[in-house]
Amino acid sequence: MILKISVDEEKRIRQESSPFTNKLWDPNMNVVPPYGKRRFMDDYLIPEEYLECFEHEFQEWKGMLFEEYEALMELKDLMEPGSLSYENYEIYLHNCLWLEEEKSRKMLLKYNMENVKGIVCQSNYVAVEVPGLAERRPSLITGDLVRIRVHNDHIAYEGYIHKLQDRHVIVRSLDYELLDMLSEFPQTELDVSFQLGRVPLERAHDGIDRLYSKGLLNNLFPDNLDYVPYVKTYILEDEDFFNKNIVNNIEQKNAIEKIVNCSSGDAPYIVFGPPGTGKTVTIVEAICQLLYKTDKRILVCAPSNAACDLLTRKLMPFCSNEVLRRFYSVSRDWNTVPSDIEEYTNIQNGVYEVFDGSVLKDYRIVVTTLILIGRVDLQTYNADFVFIDEAAQATESDCTVAISALKCGGRIVLAGDPKQLGPFVYSSVAKDYGLNKSLLERLMNTQSIYANEDINFISMLKKNFRSHPDILKLPNELFYDSKLDAVSPTPCNDPISKIDVYLRGIKLVTESTENTTNMTKALEFYAISAQEQREGHSPSYFNTAEVNMVVQYIKALLALDLPPEFKVQPSDIGVISPYVRQVHKIEQKLLVENGIWDVEVGSVEAFQGREKRIIIISTVRAQHSLLNYDKKHALGFIDQKERFNVAITRAMSKLIVIGCPLVLETDPKWKNLIDACEKMNTYHGNPFAELTADKWQEILDRFKVFKSNK
Repeated sequence: MILKISVDEEKRIRQESSPFTNKLWDPNMNVVPPYGKRRFMDDYLIPEEYLECFEHEFQEWKGMLFEEYEALMELKDLMEPGSLSYENYEIYLHNCLWLEEEKSRKMLLKYNMENVKGIVCQSNYVAVEVPGLAERRPSLITGDLVRIRVHNDHIAYEGYIHKLQDRHVIVRSLDYELLDMLSEFPQTELDVSFQLGRVPLERAHDGIDRLYSKGLLNNLFPDNLDYVPYVKTYILEDEDFFNKNIVNNIEQKNAIEKIVNCSSGDAPYIVFGPPGTGKTVTIVEAICQLLYKTDKRILVCAPSNAACDLLTRKLMPFCSNEVLRRFYSVSRDWNTVPSDIEEYTNIQNGVYEVFDGSVLKDYRIVVTTLILIGRVDLQTYNADFVFIDEAAQATESDCTVAISALKCGGRIVLAGDPKQLGPFVYSSVAKDYGLNKSLLERLMNTQSIYANEDINFISMLKKNFRSHPDILKLPNELFYDSKLDAVSPTPCNDPISKIDVYLRGIKLVTESTENTTNMTKALEFYAISAQEQREGHSPSYFNTAEVNMVVQYIKALLALDLPPEFKVQPSDIGVISPYVRQVHKIEQKLLVENGIWDVEVGSVEAFQGREKRIIIISTVRAQHSLLNYDKKHALGFIDQKERFNVAITRAMSKLIVIGCPLVLETDPKWKNLIDACEKMNTYHGNPFAELTADKWQEILDRFKVFKSNK
């Protein structure tokens, strides 16, 4: 069920007044609960004596009473020394989660809407249009609670978010009284209030307590452990590997052998996997080795459903569905379950199988999300091994949910890359306390056993199987101490990596006259200076000139005269932009105006963990004055090193960047990329004149101002 938006509808949205009122509803109004069982129990509420402290984000407030001041000071003392430690672990993380909860709740209140219309869809869902939804304003997730009332009525009906689309929230479980009324009177004007769904928070709080009560906290502070040298029980010969490509990769082989032999003892084993180095392949092989060499029960988790689906897909060739099971929430939309893995899921005879410990224990390998495993009764299910993939993208509190399912004496394996995008946190105070740092990152930064790359505790994968050496060169130097080695012959043998697409396909310079002093053309930059724009009340920016140039590049790529096996297909191309509105503008230009399908366009976050033969990046930003706005809302590419790293490491054979050099060069990382293109003679568009010393100082002064306001 996808609600299509016409061009006329786009124009209407631009012109309409905002439905967001920030108007509070009467707390004593009559509320009709969701139809069916309520999804959460309101456990782990903020302690009443600290409510005001969390509401004011640990800041003193006007009119505070003496006992409130004492409570605030007590809270601040509990958070000393300002970072997570063995001594403060439990209360520290609880408080961080409450800070995040209160910030999220207050943010949602700003998006209370009035005088909107709801569309009753199939299966009695109601679709409500929400401007700015695609830009995460408001920031909602599936399962969040929604209240809907007839405009200014005294009765509100609660439902759950079933699905999020570009501009619509699909709500389910609303009482039939409201559904019948909207079906009969579809023009009824409604008020909508988004309520924070507390299920993930409750499970994270519970994970922290379960971890503590089971005596697993020492595992997360391994410097405190007495390390006993391990006994090498299993020797892996080359013929033992299921994935024969691993045989010639010493880092992957070492990691797998160490995991299988539990070389790290009770300390988590870390697989540090930079882009394209086969991190997921490595842990899948380790899981398979454990499956066939031991009788261990293995729990495999990741932050997202997409990552769990990928893990399942990679495990399937080596496991029957009597051994491996991918568990979904019973609220998961059927249409989002990939058909190729369905026989391995908890969908049985057309319904979801019950998700509880008595069912899970029947399978050697269970795959599910970090949060979902929190609903399991740990009296009936405990794992010998817990693997967490994409661990650098999850908060430590979310990781505790999965780790608390570990039996005492069990082993933890974390796989991820802390140099890429980490967990997203809204509360600036919680960020200051470190909630936005993953468990993997904390361990690598604070525990000495990981500092010297001892392969008994950590393996850094170093062979990059994705990118052309010239694409990998810059991120390798900036983020990975030049330890990565580009080993794939495919991008080097791809003729697209030797073609200047602008000259050949847009400017139409013939091959004989094209500058060929440097045959490498894997990087390309097109300089454009055109002011970005916004539409209506959308907080997201777009840049029409860049949209047009992206489309020109795509047309040029598709038209290149290449041998049939190298002919560029739309599915070979990915387009990345940090602004969601730019993503939509590019999609519309490609699909509606040019009929080009299968080019994937998305945000940086959408491409993390992905790769494409050709990546085009549209940076959008052209005004220095808006960099402060980007910094405040964590948008754009400037001074966003993890987003930069992800964006430029998705490409295999060709990376094309379109942007304003005068803005981009304020960030040394982008300046290095522009310089690299100049050396390759693949810099095109507006001439690049470096900033003068005076101009540099002016911009640096601006940066100092907004950095001090973080």
